[in-house]
Amino acid sequence: MGVQSKLGPLQPPRGVPLLLIQPREGFHPGARYRFTYWPGGTYMHKERRTQFEKWVQELIVDISPDVFDPGMASAIVRVGAASTGKVVTSTNGSGCATRFLGRQVLINIQLPDDLKRWSNALLYTVRVDDKEIWRPDKDLCNPTPPGASSVGLGQELLFSWCDWWPEDVSGGLRSDSGSPSSLLPPGRHSIEFTAWLPGTPEQIVGRAEVELRCNGR
Repeated sequence: MGVQSKLGPLQPPRGVPLLLIQPREGFHPGARYRFTYWPGGTYMHKERRTQFEKWVQELIVDISPDVFDPGMASAIVRVGAASTGKVVTSTNGSGCATRFLGRQVLINIQLPDDLKRWSNALLYTVRVDDKEIWRPDKDLCNPTPPGASSVGLGQELLFSWCDWWPEDVSGGLRSDSGSPSSLLPPGRHSIEFTAWLPGTPEQIVGRAEVELRCNGR
Protein backbone atom coordinates (compact mmCIF):
# COMPACT_ATOMS: atom_id res chain seq x y z
CA MET A 1 0.00 0.00 0.00
CA GLY A 2 1.18 3.54 -0.64
CA VAL A 3 0.48 6.45 1.69
CA GLN A 4 -0.59 9.73 0.13
CA SER A 5 -2.03 12.76 1.91
CA LYS A 6 -3.40 16.19 1.04
CA LEU A 7 0.11 17.45 1.72
CA GLY A 8 1.48 15.30 -1.11
CA PRO A 9 3.98 12.44 -0.92
CA LEU A 10 5.43 12.00 2.55
CA GLN A 11 8.98 13.30 2.09
CA PRO A 12 10.29 14.98 5.28
CA PRO A 13 12.89 17.76 5.02
CA ARG A 14 16.54 16.88 5.59
CA GLY A 15 17.29 16.49 9.29
CA VAL A 16 13.65 15.90 10.27
CA PRO A 17 12.89 12.41 11.67
CA LEU A 18 10.66 10.22 9.52
CA LEU A 19 7.68 9.01 11.58
CA LEU A 20 5.19 6.37 10.51
CA ILE A 21 1.89 6.40 12.42
CA GLN A 22 -0.03 3.20 11.89
CA PRO A 23 -3.34 1.85 13.29
CA ARG A 24 -2.90 -1.24 15.47
CA GLU A 25 -4.79 -3.37 12.99
CA GLY A 26 -2.64 -2.03 10.14
CA PHE A 27 -3.57 -0.06 7.06
CA HIS A 28 -6.20 -1.46 4.70
CA PRO A 29 -6.07 -0.98 0.90
CA GLY A 30 -8.48 1.71 -0.30
CA ALA A 31 -9.23 2.98 3.24
CA ARG A 32 -9.19 6.60 4.44
CA TYR A 33 -7.73 7.64 7.80
CA ARG A 34 -8.01 10.91 9.70
CA PHE A 35 -5.19 11.90 12.07
CA THR A 36 -5.81 14.80 14.47
CA TYR A 37 -3.07 16.27 16.63
CA TRP A 38 -2.10 19.39 18.57
CA PRO A 39 1.20 21.12 17.68
CA GLY A 40 1.94 21.47 21.40
CA GLY A 41 2.02 17.72 21.87
CA THR A 42 -0.51 15.03 22.72
CA TYR A 43 0.28 15.07 26.44
CA MET A 44 -1.17 18.53 27.03
CA HIS A 45 -3.64 18.77 29.94
CA LYS A 46 -7.26 18.57 28.76
CA GLU A 47 -8.13 21.96 30.29
CA ARG A 48 -5.28 23.69 28.54
CA ARG A 49 -5.80 21.82 25.28
CA THR A 50 -9.15 23.53 24.71
CA GLN A 51 -7.32 26.86 24.55
CA PHE A 52 -5.45 25.69 21.48
CA GLU A 53 -8.28 24.01 19.56
CA LYS A 54 -8.03 26.63 16.84
CA TRP A 55 -4.56 25.27 16.06
CA VAL A 56 -5.67 21.66 15.80
CA GLN A 57 -4.03 20.01 12.80
CA GLU A 58 -5.88 17.40 10.78
CA LEU A 59 -4.32 15.08 8.24
CA ILE A 60 -6.45 13.01 5.88
CA VAL A 61 -4.61 9.97 4.51
CA ASP A 62 -5.92 7.92 1.59
CA ILE A 63 -4.44 4.46 1.19
CA SER A 64 -3.92 3.26 -2.36
CA PRO A 65 -6.21 0.39 -3.35
CA ASP A 66 -3.19 -1.26 -4.97
CA VAL A 67 -1.10 -3.70 -2.95
CA PHE A 68 2.70 -3.73 -3.21
CA ASP A 69 3.47 -7.40 -3.74
CA PRO A 70 6.91 -8.02 -5.29
CA GLY A 71 6.54 -11.77 -4.85
CA MET A 72 9.73 -13.52 -5.96
CA ALA A 73 10.83 -10.63 -8.18
CA SER A 74 14.30 -9.15 -7.83
CA ALA A 75 15.69 -5.71 -8.60
CA ILE A 76 18.74 -4.73 -10.66
CA VAL A 77 21.56 -2.69 -9.12
CA ARG A 78 23.22 -0.39 -11.64
CA VAL A 79 26.88 0.28 -10.84
CA GLY A 80 28.36 3.48 -12.25
CA ALA A 81 31.92 3.97 -13.41
CA ALA A 82 34.39 4.13 -10.52
CA SER A 83 36.49 7.27 -10.23
CA THR A 84 39.09 8.78 -7.92
CA GLY A 85 38.33 12.28 -6.67
CA LYS A 86 37.24 14.47 -3.81
CA VAL A 87 34.76 12.95 -1.38
CA VAL A 88 32.86 15.20 1.03
CA THR A 89 31.29 13.37 3.95
CA SER A 90 30.43 13.69 7.64
CA THR A 91 33.26 13.71 10.13
CA ASN A 92 34.18 12.27 13.50
CA GLY A 93 35.87 15.56 14.36
CA SER A 94 34.57 18.91 15.54
CA GLY A 95 33.28 20.10 12.15
CA CYS A 96 30.23 19.11 10.15
CA ALA A 97 32.12 17.58 7.21
CA THR A 98 35.55 16.60 5.97
CA ARG A 99 37.01 15.97 2.53
CA PHE A 100 39.56 13.52 1.20
CA LEU A 101 40.71 11.78 -1.97
CA GLY A 102 38.68 8.62 -2.39
CA ARG A 103 37.74 5.90 -4.82
CA GLN A 104 34.01 6.29 -5.34
CA VAL A 105 31.15 4.81 -7.31
CA LEU A 106 27.45 5.67 -7.56
CA ILE A 107 24.94 2.82 -7.45
CA ASN A 108 21.18 2.87 -7.96
CA ILE A 109 18.41 0.30 -7.74
CA GLN A 110 16.17 -0.40 -10.73
CA LEU A 111 12.76 -1.90 -9.95
CA PRO A 112 10.88 -4.13 -12.42
CA ASP A 113 8.67 -2.11 -14.77
CA ASP A 114 5.43 -3.17 -13.07
CA LEU A 115 6.74 -1.95 -9.68
CA LYS A 116 8.35 1.35 -10.69
CA ARG A 117 5.20 3.30 -9.75
CA TRP A 118 5.99 2.45 -6.12
CA SER A 119 9.42 4.12 -6.14
CA ASN A 120 8.38 7.25 -4.21
CA ALA A 121 6.55 5.21 -1.54
CA LEU A 122 9.51 2.96 -0.71
CA LEU A 123 12.47 3.34 1.61
CA TYR A 124 15.92 2.00 0.73
CA THR A 125 18.74 0.25 2.56
CA VAL A 126 22.23 -0.69 1.35
CA ARG A 127 24.11 -3.52 3.07
CA VAL A 128 27.80 -4.15 2.35
CA ASP A 129 29.40 -7.61 2.56
CA ASP A 130 26.30 -9.07 4.22
CA LYS A 131 26.88 -7.19 7.46
CA GLU A 132 27.34 -3.40 7.43
CA ILE A 133 24.47 -0.98 6.74
CA TRP A 134 25.93 1.78 4.55
CA ARG A 135 24.31 5.19 5.13
CA PRO A 136 26.85 8.03 4.84
CA ASP A 137 25.98 11.71 5.15
CA LYS A 138 27.49 14.61 3.26
CA ASP A 139 27.14 16.73 6.38
CA LEU A 140 26.92 15.65 10.02
CA CYS A 141 24.94 18.79 10.81
CA ASN A 142 22.17 17.76 8.38
CA PRO A 143 21.74 14.01 8.85
CA THR A 144 19.89 11.90 6.31
CA PRO A 145 16.72 10.15 7.63
CA PRO A 146 16.85 6.35 7.80
CA GLY A 147 15.72 4.77 4.55
CA ALA A 148 16.77 7.81 2.51
CA SER A 149 20.01 8.87 0.82
CA SER A 150 21.97 12.10 0.62
CA VAL A 151 22.55 11.62 -3.13
CA GLY A 152 19.05 10.83 -4.39
CA LEU A 153 16.06 8.50 -4.34
CA GLY A 154 17.11 4.87 -4.73
CA GLN A 155 20.78 5.86 -5.06
CA GLU A 156 23.85 5.66 -2.88
CA LEU A 157 27.51 6.71 -3.08
CA LEU A 158 30.11 4.13 -2.04
CA PHE A 159 33.66 5.25 -1.33
CA SER A 160 37.01 4.14 0.10
CA TRP A 161 40.09 6.03 1.24
CA CYS A 162 42.98 6.97 -1.06
CA ASP A 163 44.70 10.02 0.44
CA TRP A 164 44.08 13.48 1.84
CA TRP A 165 42.70 15.94 -0.68
CA PRO A 166 45.72 17.94 -1.94
CA GLU A 167 44.05 21.29 -1.20
CA ASP A 168 44.00 20.54 2.54
CA VAL A 169 46.70 22.47 4.39
CA SER A 170 49.83 20.56 5.43
CA GLY A 171 48.59 17.53 3.53
CA GLY A 172 46.30 16.66 6.42
CA LEU A 173 43.19 17.68 8.30
CA ARG A 174 41.75 21.14 8.43
CA SER A 175 41.31 22.62 11.90
CA ASP A 176 37.50 22.35 11.71
CA SER A 177 37.50 18.83 10.37
CA GLY A 178 38.29 15.23 11.33
CA SER A 179 38.39 11.68 10.05
CA PRO A 180 35.46 10.42 7.93
CA SER A 181 32.61 8.87 9.93
CA SER A 182 31.86 6.39 7.11
CA LEU A 183 34.49 4.59 5.09
CA LEU A 184 34.76 1.28 3.22
CA PRO A 185 38.08 -0.58 3.00
CA PRO A 186 39.67 -0.64 -0.47
CA GLY A 187 38.90 -3.73 -2.50
CA ARG A 188 35.91 -5.67 -3.84
CA HIS A 189 32.60 -5.58 -1.98
CA SER A 190 29.28 -7.39 -2.36
CA ILE A 191 26.30 -5.02 -2.26
CA GLU A 192 22.72 -5.79 -1.27
CA PHE A 193 20.31 -2.97 -2.16
CA THR A 194 16.84 -3.38 -0.60
CA ALA A 195 13.68 -1.39 -1.38
CA TRP A 196 11.00 -1.88 1.28
CA LEU A 197 7.53 -0.61 2.06
CA PRO A 198 7.46 0.87 5.61
CA GLY A 199 5.06 -0.76 8.02
CA THR A 200 5.01 -4.03 6.03
CA PRO A 201 7.37 -6.99 5.51
CA GLU A 202 7.27 -6.48 1.72
CA GLN A 203 10.62 -5.85 0.08
CA ILE A 204 12.57 -6.38 -3.12
CA VAL A 205 16.33 -6.90 -3.26
CA GLY A 206 19.04 -6.35 -5.86
CA ARG A 207 22.69 -7.46 -5.62
CA ALA A 208 25.94 -6.45 -7.27
CA GLU A 209 29.74 -6.41 -6.87
CA VAL A 210 31.71 -3.16 -6.56
CA GLU A 211 35.47 -2.59 -6.82
CA LEU A 212 36.87 0.27 -4.70
CA ARG A 213 40.63 -0.10 -5.06
CA CYS A 214 42.61 3.11 -5.52
CA ASN A 215 44.75 3.34 -8.64
CA GLY A 216 48.23 1.95 -8.08
CA ARG A 217 47.30 0.41 -4.69
